[in-house]
Amino acid sequence: MTHSFILKFGKYKGQNFNSTPVSYQSWLLKQDWFKLPAELTEVQKAAKTISQLSGQLKGWDGNSSRGAAIYDSIFDAEVALDQAVENERKYFGMNEETKRAEMDWEYAEITACNMVDSYYND
Repeated sequence: MTHSFILKFGKYKGQNFNSTPVSYQSWLLKQDWFKLPAELTEVQKAAKTISQLSGQLKGWDGNSSRGAAIYDSIFDAEVALDQAVENERKYFGMNEETKRAEMDWEYAEITACNMVDSYYND
């Protein structure tokens, strides 16, 4: 299992955990005081974004361009949330290997269709 996060302390502060020596990674993961940063799901990330943007929109009267930009970003985040929920439902119960294979197959299928469309429409 790979862990990708930026260290916020110690000798390797500011570096990605994966870029540190394996001996350091092993040592750190064995420490009682160290807790791995929580990795959010796509649904959680989208929900967090919506929450943060909604907080920035408080008091918006509908007139400022900054508020309009935040409002548009909330819409985009809601679309991302819908897509993340759909993906969670679609791949529910699959292990990571099966899920990755399914996603790769879908990507290849979409790419092939796009190539055919491009060939006939250009």
